[in-house]
Amino acid sequence: MGLAMTALVNFIRRYARLLAFGVLASFCSNFGQTFFIALFNEPIRADFDLSHGEFGLIYSIVTAISGAILLTVGGRLDRMALRTYATGVGLALAAACALLGFANHAAVLLVALLGLRLAGQGLMSHMGNVAIGRAFEAKRGLALSLTSLGRPAGEAIFPVVGVALLAVVGWRNTWLLCAALMLLALAPVLRWTAGGRGEPDVDDSKEDAPDFTGRRSLTRAQVLRRRDFWMALVAFLSAPCVLTGLFFHQAALADARGWTLEQLALGFTGYASLNLLCGLLAGPLVDRYSARVMAPLTPVPLLAALLVVLFVPGGWASAAYLAAAGAGVGFMSVTGNALWVELFGPRHLGAIKAVIMFCMIVGTAITPFLFGALLDGGVGMLDIVRASLSYVVLALGLLAAAFWWRKPA
Repeated sequence: MGLAMTALVNFIRRYARLLAFGVLASFCSNFGQTFFIALFNEPIRADFDLSHGEFGLIYSIVTAISGAILLTVGGRLDRMALRTYATGVGLALAAACALLGFANHAAVLLVALLGLRLAGQGLMSHMGNVAIGRAFEAKRGLALSLTSLGRPAGEAIFPVVGVALLAVVGWRNTWLLCAALMLLALAPVLRWTAGGRGEPDVDDSKEDAPDFTGRRSLTRAQVLRRRDFWMALVAFLSAPCVLTGLFFHQAALADARGWTLEQLALGFTGYASLNLLCGLLAGPLVDRYSARVMAPLTPVPLLAALLVVLFVPGGWASAAYLAAAGAGVGFMSVTGNALWVELFGPRHLGAIKAVIMFCMIVGTAITPFLFGALLDGGVGMLDIVRASLSYVVLALGLLAAAFWWRKPA
């Protein structure tokens, strides 16, 4: 244990600046994540006179557009200095926060949400994962697990601070404060840490550089022709798609189960804690057994979370549901990010991840609108959860088929 801790400390010291960049990018992505934006669902709908379905439609449209834009700009990370890329993303996110605070028309609301989803959920997550996944080989899982801590840290902090600020200064001033924090503090630190790459474990500076399996890194066109890529992608989309829909309509879920919004807000602390813990556990497991072996196990916690919603009574079930969901996100995030570079190599990772992020963003664009339309049409929230459960079962089967029952294509 002592030797392992010493090795971990030495690893963090050696790559402190690059790891700090990954953590901060992961943390800043929370400004554009659904769980945070959804805290302001009610006051935004009230100010703009929107129904559940109408706001869900707007949110879905801007999320889909952000995915299309990311498909183009995401690949530029393969050809652009990380510091330059990070500076642009940080400034764009600060501008989006400010625009939402000042929004006085539905069109301005749409542009602001587009900026939050693109720069926050999309590009912050994208550049952090690509930079870390590309820079490490032998300890890639550990590096990804450490830098993924930024996301659950934000999930623990953002809801509590957001609810408090909403009550004290209102939703508009809350977003203006977010803009100031991003512009004056987080964006400059992000730029500084992006300048320190450390010493990468793999040299991918040449077009024909092999990945650690001895194969050449695959291009995006080659990857898109692989069956195992599409099977894994459909499976790994289950967590973001399902949870985005449930988090966006968390008020309806709480009403269906008899939970209070306060219980859900507190439950996000457990969500963040399990996300963090399981993300840390996933990294060493991936390094030891490979992402291929670990991948089929990752949907199990999410499956348990949905079963809790359907069958466990009492207010405490909200905490159990969110804790299990957090565990699933922690395992799936680290394992998925390691899987892509393990299968396809590091050279074209930015372009490949742009496709993955595009599909994820489009998927997360559909579920808020779809769930909202179903709710407006009289479909019960628990029936929506049952359909979501079927998708997660499918995800488990796809991953098992791709990586356990036969070799990847």
